[in-house]
Amino acid sequence: MNWWLLLLWQALLPTSGAVTGRILAVEKMSAVEGTSATLQCNLIHTTAEVTQVIWKRNEQLLAVCDSVYGSLINPVFRRKVNLALDYGITLLSLTVNDTAEYHCDFHTFPDGIYKGNIFLEVTERNLPGDSAAEALDNSYSRISFGVMVSVIIIIAATVIMLVILGVKRKTFRISSANYGLQSPSEQNELSPSSHGRCVQLEATPMTISQDYQQENDSAQSHEYFNILSYRSLSSFNLPVETR
Repeated sequence: MNWWLLLLWQALLPTSGAVTGRILAVEKMSAVEGTSATLQCNLIHTTAEVTQVIWKRNEQLLAVCDSVYGSLINPVFRRKVNLALDYGITLLSLTVNDTAEYHCDFHTFPDGIYKGNIFLEVTERNLPGDSAAEALDNSYSRISFGVMVSVIIIIAATVIMLVILGVKRKTFRISSANYGLQSPSEQNELSPSSHGRCVQLEATPMTISQDYQQENDSAQSHEYFNILSYRSLSSFNLPVETR
């Protein structure tokens, strides 16, 4: 008689557990690369006792929460997984490789095992969907571009001014040097005499044409003097001596 009751209880145990309880979990989650995410499964609609909860990623064991032996984290994921409240786990420093389907298995008494699934998608940090980050990057880029253009304009204006000043100084030096190379006679002719005094010019040697001109002038004056002398002598009546 007792044997028949035991078989009846084992036959009704999975059916009653499947009917009275279920796992409540978010089917799909998303997170940004570099952040953390907490995965949570809740057992509802049953009064069964939870004896053990097992977390897995695909077929890899992540952590075990046992009511008798305590909690255990796989040493491979010790820096990746932390235990959370109510049989949950927290994934740290997410990367794109953490995108996967995570499984939570609740072992209960007397209902048996309840299973839940959560799909986690990890996206890159800089995506077009991240409007706030994109706007911040655009504004920063615009400010940087404006500052760069302003600096270039200031540098160009400074260079142009320095070139103009250099050309002016060079021109002034050339004109000063040319003025210093002029002869004293040219400087005297260009500069006005001070205090109304005359400037004495140096005597220049006479050329051959000037000597010839002076000789002609002296010859003409001598002939003119002879003519005058002849006329003056003819006015005197000298006695003529007769024999």
